[in-house]
This record gives sequence, structure tokens and C-alpha cells, in this order.
Amino acid sequence: MFTTVLGSSIIVIPYVFPIIIGSCDDVLDADVITGSAKAYSLLATPDAVLAIGSYVTTMVLAAMGSPDRMNQQPILPVALAAKVGFDAAIAAKYTFDEWRDHHALCSWCLLASAVPFVCLPLVIPEAREAFRRLR
Repeated sequence: MFTTVLGSSIIVIPYVFPIIIGSCDDVLDADVITGSAKAYSLLATPDAVLAIGSYVTTMVLAAMGSPDRMNQQPILPVALAAKVGFDAAIAAKYTFDEWRDHHALCSWCLLASAVPFVCLPLVIPEAREAFRRLR
């Protein structure tokens, strides 16, 4: 289920989001955010490309292991929850930075930032049980 949510969000974002944001033009300015120096500050690469790489890494962690990985490979659910939690923290920081530095928000960034927060409740139950088995 988790990989379905993550994978479908990557596919659906370009088609659905422009419809949703039409009335928020005074606050949303993707051009300012994606054209800023910070958007290219890591490895001189657009942060969107790095985000896709992060999504792929998360999907690999979600797909790894046996169907009973909570018992057989408990480190995998714990690692997945840590990765999704880290992604959520980074997403929150970047959203805050966008507003603080530019007094604008990037519509695409907001949607991409929502994905880890949607995924977090999906990975926590398995990670909690797996963590108990690790102790």
C-alpha cells in the first residue's frame, strides 16, 4: 500500500495539482522558488531531481524484504520509518525556508512536501512492531 501511495503521488501530481492551486496565485510563486540559488545549492542540481531520487530510495526501502519482514528483517521497517520521518522534517524545513526567504511558496514543492506526511502514518505501525522485535 505504501509504495502505491508514493508511486501514484509521483504520477498524479502534474495533472491534479494545477487545478487545485488556481485561486492561490498571490501566495504561490513556483518560479521564484525554483529559480532561487537554494534550489540548486546541493550538488549544483535542481532540488526536484534530488527529491525524485529520494522518493526512489524510499520506494526501494518499502519494497525490500519478505512479506513478513517485520519478524524476519525488522531493521527494514525501522529504516523506512526513519527515512520517511527524515523526509518529513526536511520538507517542513524547506517549506519554512521558502516563506522566510521569499514570502512565497512553491505549489509543486508544497505537494511534494505533503507526501512524507501522508506516508508517515502508514509506516509507523509496522516500524513500532519491528522495533519491539529488535529489542
